[in-house]
Parts: sequence; structure tokens; C-alpha cells
Amino acid sequence: MKALRVLEGEGKIVLPPPRRDLRISSSGPRLLDAPVPAATAVPADVRRIRGMEIVLVERAQDRALWNTLMDAEHPRGTATFAGAQLRYLIKSAHGYLGAVGVPRPCT
Repeated sequence: MKALRVLEGEGKIVLPPPRRDLRISSSGPRLLDAPVPAATAVPADVRRIRGMEIVLVERAQDRALWNTLMDAEHPRGTATFAGAQLRYLIKSAHGYLGAVGVPRPCT
């Protein structure tokens, strides 16, 4: 997202406005009651990030955290995706660094 915002600031791309209307639906994804705190003192060199781990989202609390991060950071906001997905949180000693979702492979 940061790279996309930089490109937009340089006038190289135009991002769509956030779709905040999607979170109002009672059938929409569950969010945390408060925003996820921003990560602090994150080094520019990825090798210096302390305690970084990728966590598979399995618990309801982690799903709400993932949804809240997507709602705040993704240009289209939060939406219910079609099909099965694997979702991950990227966390560190500095705080949460991101979230990613990918289609679940067919077995």
C-alpha cells in the first residue's frame, strides 16, 4: 500500500477511493472495535526487522484483525471475497506490518 500511495503522490497512478460503505452491512466482515495500532520504529532494511513472523489466520479474533487491516489499508476497503482463501497476518516486534489473502488451492 505504501508503494501504491507513493506512486499516486508522484502522479503516476490514480487509486480508487476507499469503499467504506461495505463495512456498514450487518452481513459484512467483522472488524475490531478500534483501529490496529501502527507499527513503530520499523527499520528500512528487512533483515533488521525484529521478531517477524507470518501467521495463518484461523481464529475469529485474527480474522477481525485481518479485516480491520484490510479496511484501513486496502484502497477498496473491506469486502467479502468469493471462494475459499488462505489469509495471513505479518507481525513483528514493531507491530503488525501487513496482511495478505490468497485463493486456497483446490485439492
